[in-house]
Amino acid sequence: MEQALSSDKRSALELELLTFVTTHAEWHRPVALVTSGGTTVDLEVNSVRCLDNFSTGLRGAISVEQFLQRGYAVIHLWRTGSASPYARVLTQDLLGLEQANHGLSTASLGKLFSTQENDDEEDLMVQQVLQQEQAAMDPWLTNPTKSNTTTTVNNNAIESNATNDLEPSPVTLHRQVLHSTKLQTALAARKCAIQEQRLLTIPFRTIEEYLAKLQLIAQTLRHSQTLALCYMAAAVSDYYVPYEEKSLHKIQSHSTTKTTTAAAGEEDDNASEGLTLQLKSVPKTLGLLKTQWAPEAFLVSFKLETDMSILRQKATSAAQKYGCHLVIGNLLHTRHSKVWILSPPTTTPTVEEEAASNPPEDWTFQEISKSQGDDSLESAMIDYVVQCHFEYISNHGYSTHNNNSSRSLQAAKQRHEALLEQKRQRQRQALIQQIKGHAWTIAGTLIAFGLSSAINSALQSRARRR
Repeated sequence: MEQALSSDKRSALELELLTFVTTHAEWHRPVALVTSGGTTVDLEVNSVRCLDNFSTGLRGAISVEQFLQRGYAVIHLWRTGSASPYARVLTQDLLGLEQANHGLSTASLGKLFSTQENDDEEDLMVQQVLQQEQAAMDPWLTNPTKSNTTTTVNNNAIESNATNDLEPSPVTLHRQVLHSTKLQTALAARKCAIQEQRLLTIPFRTIEEYLAKLQLIAQTLRHSQTLALCYMAAAVSDYYVPYEEKSLHKIQSHSTTKTTTAAAGEEDDNASEGLTLQLKSVPKTLGLLKTQWAPEAFLVSFKLETDMSILRQKATSAAQKYGCHLVIGNLLHTRHSKVWILSPPTTTPTVEEEAASNPPEDWTFQEISKSQGDDSLESAMIDYVVQCHFEYISNHGYSTHNNNSSRSLQAAKQRHEALLEQKRQRQRQALIQQIKGHAWTIAGTLIAFGLSSAINSALQSRARRR
């Protein structure tokens, strides 16, 4: 996975993450990592073909909005081209696309912009008024739909009142978009999150890029400790092709394989009819995230199945194997209408003995169904997750410090000093990068000046010799 990020990109991302996390840690603001979309598996180093899945990232996009609405800062590890927070309101709800990351069709383009073939009489009246006002203000900007034209035929001028159907009309947003309360609400919420610097979007495409960036994010979230929440909604590939086993260039569609005949022992060339791939299992990272990268973070994982009879078993296995605090199970065909959340009866236990007394097989498996409202399912899910997270924050402090207030105060002081040191480190790194940038600029200027001086001196010497 080390080939996924270059050293320069890794350093820049580390600084960006450190700035984001430490800034919100200073304000004791909870930080949610939300992963969304599916990962691709490239078959070649210079990739032409890849394996992908059907995930659109819609659940993750809505979840980002819900976490921001509840005051969280959010790091969105986002599959390029999948559904985006707030933008999905336009594409999904207003344009009526089946999936939030589908490209605009001819029909949806008509729903976005005001066009005469799709407008009703009132829309046409409004459009005509706007055209007249625009023509009165600046007649050069608008061509009337009907105009008197003069045509010359055999040197005879013929005046005709013809309709010019090819003249473009002014482009305006459709009233449904322009006056959408839902879109205006989404834009206002986005503006608030951006102004408060509570949203950081980090794109990925391949499984290697996803895992490399996930590790950097999780390790940085250690500074937020129990205030960190990892909401793993991305559809991560189970199998991949290791870098050293990939073809460097495009795999040819018609390859030739050599076989040996049993009778004559001779090699015969036969054109193969397909491609055989040997895939390896993708390294499981949930365990590393819980034990090494961000051990104090609240971990929520997802489990998608097609058989209800094994869903509870798979969710329980994930909680046991990876130490998840919550596991959200869903079935393929009902994933947009209902989910089941596996959680401890008393949420997060306060001591290890209580954890042992509540093993995952004894946890509750609560169903949450969609009610009235487009985002009601994700809203109910995030409500449940946030409640469990805040109980975890409360209980974790007591278990860590054994109800000793002086030790708790000392630990808090040490954490605060560590956070300040990280802030100073971040400022030093930013200063070093600025100095490097200025150094290269100054060096380039000096080199250019030196070359210019040398060329001028050479030309002057040559002129004197003449």
